[in-house]
Amino acid sequence: MLLTIENLILLTVLQTNTLKLGLIDDDVDLQRICQAAIDKAKQNSVCAQDPIEIIGRIGCVSNYPSRGTSMAAELFYKQQVCRILQAFLFNNPIK
Repeated sequence: MLLTIENLILLTVLQTNTLKLGLIDDDVDLQRICQAAIDKAKQNSVCAQDPIEIIGRIGCVSNYPSRGTSMAAELFYKQQVCRILQAFLFNNPIK
């Protein structure tokens, strides 16, 4: 059987019963903002009611431009994250 990324994601969800969302960004408020959005979506019944674990990692920096890529790989292979988001919040009014 050929294991595709979709199969690995499905297997991860089936094994853990917890959806894992990876966030790659340096903004410390991003995890709080995403959790609030997930909570609101669950209240409005537009989100899976399964537990969702948010795992944050730092992104690329000027002296280490590949850091974001290595963090994404770590989230996928070691933390078994189902989805990875990279945020670009320019002039974010929420802060």
